[in-house]
Amino acid sequence: MNKNNRKEQQIHINKNIAIALIVTFCAFLVSLAVMATCMIVNAIEDADDYTIHTGGGGGGSRPNKQPASSLSKPGLKTEIMLPSVTAEGTYLAQTADKTLDVSADKDIDSAAIVLTDITSGVVVAGKSADERVYPASMTKVMTLLVACENAKDANARLTVTEAMINKYKEPGNKGGSVAFEWKAGYTVTVEDVLHLIIYQSDTFACWLIADYVAGGEAQFVELMNAKAAALGLTSTHFTNCTGLYNVEHYTTCREMAAIMAAAMNNPAATAVLGRNTQYFVDIYQEGQTESTQMGMWCDWYTSRLEKYKYANTAPHYAGKGSDIMIVGGKTGYEDIPTSCFVTAGVDDITGRRYVCVQVGRINKDQSTVNTSTSTYDTREMYWKYAKED
Repeated sequence: MNKNNRKEQQIHINKNIAIALIVTFCAFLVSLAVMATCMIVNAIEDADDYTIHTGGGGGGSRPNKQPASSLSKPGLKTEIMLPSVTAEGTYLAQTADKTLDVSADKDIDSAAIVLTDITSGVVVAGKSADERVYPASMTKVMTLLVACENAKDANARLTVTEAMINKYKEPGNKGGSVAFEWKAGYTVTVEDVLHLIIYQSDTFACWLIADYVAGGEAQFVELMNAKAAALGLTSTHFTNCTGLYNVEHYTTCREMAAIMAAAMNNPAATAVLGRNTQYFVDIYQEGQTESTQMGMWCDWYTSRLEKYKYANTAPHYAGKGSDIMIVGGKTGYEDIPTSCFVTAGVDDITGRRYVCVQVGRINKDQSTVNTSTSTYDTREMYWKYAKED
């Protein structure tokens, strides 16, 4: 073989190698695209895990779902898409023959409490579960749900107004939770507002989203009450979007559990409620591009309960009580009910879904319940009663 033939053969071999490498690389990219698509589909399908399956016992087919839609790009930080559609289905758990009355349980000091098994649609255990309670900042779960269903742009910037500053100074509003000292002209994105509502219980964040979605708090509250009615709740009524005390602002533990279950079936709301990493909020001042960042940890609800792990009494501790992993939560505090706590959990062995709602007291004649007791009672409900038959 002469020199030219060897050179031509080498060029031919090199071309074949190059083609093979290109084909392999393209196949790799296609595989990645398929994997990413499957992950997205699975995430959307998992969003309806908190729907009550009417077939009983966790069986039966899932309800029809409407796909989440967006009128803008996904949130720049978390890629949540708005508006987000809550899966159709039933969320209000029903009392059954096996439902346990825990009124005599001396380990639970809260005046009202309930544990619902959303997979089977029944109340597992409870105490005064259908008594009227004041939800305090647990209200913000409904605020989040209505916001996620109606907000059109996760990246829209919302501006604090002088009217909001004055509103906060009014009797009945002053003292509401705030993440920091807001000033007129400060702007923040919808995406950040949603996280401020849940993880800082921020009053201004609630007002900002109410103005953006409905043009004001009163109009937004109408949407909240309409959503409650759509969920089949007959003992729930809201007067504000913050949870500040009002005698006409009430729900029950069982109906609050339904609200949480619905929120855990809304892709955007679930993404916010279930975040467990540090999140940074950007507060823009006077329309400038520079921003002040505020970091906040989003796994506080897990940490509060998991601290019992080393005593072998955590809700999620294999072989010790139940195997419930807490996947979302919201606390609240007002003079009535004092401390309260709503959480969503999943048994990571069986996949069963639960919601627990704890309320410190129903009226002023009852003893106050502090944060530690609120946490302890919630832990006891999962640890003692979230067990398979």
